[in-house]
Amino acid sequence: MNTQSFFLKKIITALTIHKMWQKEDSILIAVSGGADSMALLHGLADLKNLHGAFMGVAHLNHSLRPEADEEESFVADQAAQLGIPFHSHKVSLHREYPGLGCEEAGRMARYNFFNFLMKTKKYTRIATAHHAGDRTEQILMNLIRGCGPDGLGGIPAIRDGYVVRPLIDMERKEIISYLKDKGLSWKEDPSNTDTRFLRNRIRHQLIPLLENNFNPAIRKGLLRTGNIAAEENRWMNSMAEKTYSSLLLEEKSNAVILDGRKLSLLFPGHQARILRHAIFQIQGNLQSITLPHVEAIQKALQSTESSELHLPGKILVRLSQNILEIKKAEHSLREKESPLPFFSKELPLPEKLPASILLPHGFGRLEILGQQPSDTPSDMYTSISDRLFPLTIRAPLPGDRMHPWGRGGSRKLMRLFSEKKIPKELRRKRPVIAVKEGIIWVPGLPPDEKNKAENSKDRPVWLLWYDEKL
Repeated sequence: MNTQSFFLKKIITALTIHKMWQKEDSILIAVSGGADSMALLHGLADLKNLHGAFMGVAHLNHSLRPEADEEESFVADQAAQLGIPFHSHKVSLHREYPGLGCEEAGRMARYNFFNFLMKTKKYTRIATAHHAGDRTEQILMNLIRGCGPDGLGGIPAIRDGYVVRPLIDMERKEIISYLKDKGLSWKEDPSNTDTRFLRNRIRHQLIPLLENNFNPAIRKGLLRTGNIAAEENRWMNSMAEKTYSSLLLEEKSNAVILDGRKLSLLFPGHQARILRHAIFQIQGNLQSITLPHVEAIQKALQSTESSELHLPGKILVRLSQNILEIKKAEHSLREKESPLPFFSKELPLPEKLPASILLPHGFGRLEILGQQPSDTPSDMYTSISDRLFPLTIRAPLPGDRMHPWGRGGSRKLMRLFSEKKIPKELRRKRPVIAVKEGIIWVPGLPPDEKNKAENSKDRPVWLLWYDEKL
């Protein structure tokens, strides 16, 4: 079997095994002009008579490099030669996606463009050129950051039911061989070798290190782990969906209502899967829904108080009298009403003091000082031991408690706020400073008992908070 036939056979196998689309579907192929996307474009064009789906090409011009316009023209010419409709869009990442890293902004811009084309041009699937090497790198990246079974599976063959990866089982060397055998050219993106990006450090530094010093077959081993995790994750999700059905009290197009009491009795991992499934039922994806969002709902389930949480994507969560309602709001949720439960940031002890951290979402500014501040209200700063670092800075959550100095027991934050006569509209914007053992301080409240020094070797560090908006 020659190189081209082998390559095309592997695509057919992927399409069949993963059931990526039907002949009545229309496929939007994401093409950057790089080797992987060019192989995907020409491979699917070669198989047009077999898979039978209508195809279009989408190219996003990121405007980041001088070659960007040339690459757009290159992809347009390739699509024209194949007789495939071409769609392009030029974006300014820095202007349109301020505050985001280059990779995150680029990904968001691409999928916003792809989803726009799906709605306006009636495409039913988006095909991307992720391959086995990308999946290996993603598994390692997820492990480094910390992940659950979802992350161990790496990049799935199908995401959210409409993003498909026909090359997901293909090795990079097979892709390059196919292109060379057909005499096809492609554009090299120099950013792929820039080791400032984590993925590139994993690709060019970590994987070679693991291959040379630990396991020459580390790529295959990681893919095997990914396959096992993906299969078990599929099984766990199916179990969670059955439990979801048993907890479901009412289901609408924009809302689901669950039995909160029964849900609160389940294992946390089981709860998390049910909650993610519920959100997916409402908005069709889990974009921007992260672990802290799910944990915020779980924390609310363990509290006897009613609560309301606002999540990204206009997702509104209400819990009252053991009834959990998750719904899609018609309008953007106003920031002044949002408890912002998803804000969470780890803070190691800075190498040099003083240090200053501007917190997101209007949570003010935190100063870390080596000496006690002067001319500052005493309830806006506290001293802690350096042994307590790293700290976690986050938003208050329903049911939060702490052990304030001299009070002889734990108190709910809401009660402490009330005792200090802190207005309700200000309580939500007071950051919580915590360690693994619990909360150690909230600006405006007494410090926690855990702040006490254990021995004379502890070095005091002062935390000073300013109500400074972004």
